[in-house]
Amino acid sequence: MIVVAVLGILAAVLILNLQGISGDAKTSVAKSDLRTLKTALVLYENHFNAFPPQDAWEKALQEDEPRIIDRVPTDPYNQQGGKYIYKLNTDAPPGKTYVVLSVGKNGEDDTQVFYDRVVKGNDDYLVTNARRIE
Repeated sequence: MIVVAVLGILAAVLILNLQGISGDAKTSVAKSDLRTLKTALVLYENHFNAFPPQDAWEKALQEDEPRIIDRVPTDPYNQQGGKYIYKLNTDAPPGKTYVVLSVGKNGEDDTQVFYDRVVKGNDDYLVTNARRIE
């Protein structure tokens, strides 16, 4: 009986620890993917002297010549298997302000892009060229 109880306690502790690892893995994947996407956007901007349009950014990165990236990764936090979210503010002086974000643990896109700043949403992971992140 004691052995069964000890094994039960160990199993419970192991399961709780593995659940935490899964969340950490998603965060690591999202942050790594976002760094890759930021690099792709910079390369695109250097080649075309503009950032990709908001409504066709994935296609622009994958299909324009030269091809910048083979595929846009899937956001590990997006429950519908969706991609990362790209927002572009074309009114931003002196150029354009973009943000690429993961919806994060809360699963919601609540980040706002303004001229030279980004107001970060709750639990969102992002990369941006904005001067300020609030």
